[in-house]
Amino acid sequence: MKAIKFPAANTLAARALYLMLKGHKITHLDFQSHSASYRLSANIHILRDDNWPVRDHWERKKTSDSERVAKYKRFYIEPEELQRLRVELGERLDKFIGAVEEFECRATTRK
Repeated sequence: MKAIKFPAANTLAARALYLMLKGHKITHLDFQSHSASYRLSANIHILRDDNWPVRDHWERKKTSDSERVAKYKRFYIEPEELQRLRVELGERLDKFIGAVEEFECRATTRK
């Protein structure tokens, strides 16, 4: 496996990674609700370039405004990969998660 690079805790890439490391399977709408950013794909690209094993699959859902069906991706890290990352990265992963949680806590208290 190539070396994984951690994003800075105060970045959108870190916030997306944090959600996936916690086991969430996220869409653009999920990420927008969480981070007020619609740039999930750009951040997924950054994470993949940094060797994070981000997977995706297409989903479809009927929209509320018409009979139109929207097609979108859901991004995640497979549970087996999460376990492997926990073993291989150990304390580094825990420190990263803690740093993102601290950043998000500060960010929400400033509102």
